[in-house]
Amino acid sequence: QKLEFFKGDKTSSKVFIDDVTGLDSSKYTQATWAPFNEALTVANGVYEDKNAIQSEVNEAYTKLVTTFLNLILIPDKSLLKDLINQA
Repeated sequence: QKLEFFKGDKTSSKVFIDDVTGLDSSKYTQATWAPFNEALTVANGVYEDKNAIQSEVNEAYTKLVTTFLNLILIPDKSLLKDLINQA
């Protein structure tokens, strides 16, 4: 009965959400983009929720960072060719 719920600190979440929002989905594999996009949607929802508690904020942030780190670029040999030409 005497439990208190404190609103979560969303500062770092907002910074990371802003950094990854503009990513181009065509550069990443569909298998890794789909979970990332879902995590981004959830993180935006938690950020917009005025009553989100710290555990919800932490969970959404952790999931977003994890899926971001798991993104795999679609192979592009032109980048390799440019590097070889520079060498």
